[in-house]
Amino acid sequence: MKGGLTRRLGHREIQRLFQEGKFLKGGWLHLILLPNGGGITRFGCLLRRKVVSSAVFRNQLKRWIREAFRRNEKQFPPGLDLLAVVIRLPEKPSFEMVQETLLELSLGFTKLFP
Repeated sequence: MKGGLTRRLGHREIQRLFQEGKFLKGGWLHLILLPNGGGITRFGCLLRRKVVSSAVFRNQLKRWIREAFRRNEKQFPPGLDLLAVVIRLPEKPSFEMVQETLLELSLGFTKLFP
């Protein structure tokens, strides 16, 4: 996320994503995306306490999602706002599973933005 190419989403940007964004639905993880008209990619992660009750595990899952995005930034086109939303807790969560799910969802970009 360093170098000015990406940054985190703010509250207003997250609201705009929910209102106008396009959804890519995975099993336990959904991505909401919307072109932002700039050259930077903005990324956010959303986990509800109702879905993941343990604060420690909720924060760990957020770190895994952010790290998976950081490692695979090149797979995502520039100029997008992306929000990863955890819908339900995966059965056996691991960093590798998070990374694999995020990459599978990134393949859907070509359908939404040819």
